[in-house]
Amino acid sequence: MKLFKTALGFFLENIVNTAIQTDLDHAELLKIINSKRLAVFITDFNCRIIFIGRAEKINQEKNKLEIIFNQDSPADAEISGTLFNLFKLAFSKNPQALLASKIVLLKGEVSILKE
Repeated sequence: MKLFKTALGFFLENIVNTAIQTDLDHAELLKIINSKRLAVFITDFNCRIIFIGRAEKINQEKNKLEIIFNQDSPADAEISGTLFNLFKLAFSKNPQALLASKIVLLKGEVSILKE
């Protein structure tokens, strides 16, 4: 199972980093979350994914999100909910309403998650 999670993490990391490179503001975003550990806990799969921002001042090409699967690793901020509700939040025109309904929970440094 550990090998599967490692392979899945590598695959997910490549997809996410390729996607964020298309955002013109990605370097600024990565500076904001540099060295911060952001967790996403998918409750229906009991799966916790940690995203760690990596921003380098000298070599901008190394700016990326590192992704690890770890249940015990501490996080600066965490968002949790079912996969369906997390997708609803990601594509919502009114994310505050979903957060107010408590179907998705935030904890820790919430300002980082809002960025």
